[in-house]
Amino acid sequence: MPVGNPEVLELLSPLVGIESVTPWLVPGVSGELGVARYLESWLSDLPAEVATEEIEPGRANLLATLRGTSGGPRLCLNARSDTDRVREVESIFEAVRSEHPKLDAEIRVRVDREPFRAAGHEELFATVDSAARAVLGTSLAPAGLNAWADTALLQESCVPTLLVGPCGGNFGAPDEWVAIPEVAQLSNVLERAAGDYLA
Repeated sequence: MPVGNPEVLELLSPLVGIESVTPWLVPGVSGELGVARYLESWLSDLPAEVATEEIEPGRANLLATLRGTSGGPRLCLNARSDTDRVREVESIFEAVRSEHPKLDAEIRVRVDREPFRAAGHEELFATVDSAARAVLGTSLAPAGLNAWADTALLQESCVPTLLVGPCGGNFGAPDEWVAIPEVAQLSNVLERAAGDYLA
């Protein structure tokens, strides 16, 4: 069944209200556990094995597994649920500096990893591109992104990997946004691509 704007809004409206800032970035915040628990509940009616693993206090991974009936290929859809926005912290520094001009603060990057460089993903890209043409009537446009993402970890392990997402703006900022129709369209593209890839 195609996903439309009402389904996207039903899922995302409560989700965006759940605080999920990375605890090592801002002490005293909740981390992703609330988001993981919400999604675990949302997935509970599906024929999937769903588990939340709390790897540190407040830091959680949600795993939902749909097992196939044959020994075909496997597919992992991975998404982040934390909000570790450096620009958000920078804006906090600026607000505090306006009242305390002598504030001397800086952001220190605690994670330094190799960037994601797509390689070995051609079959997966062709499948997702075919699904995009079928659902949207247009091909995907490969593009670069000046950001680090979890895809780099998968790529390092020689797992064919793509980084895709809906259109939006102000990425990493407090007013980051995505277009709801784009989220719905991407859901339909990914559903078709998964079916084709695993067939």
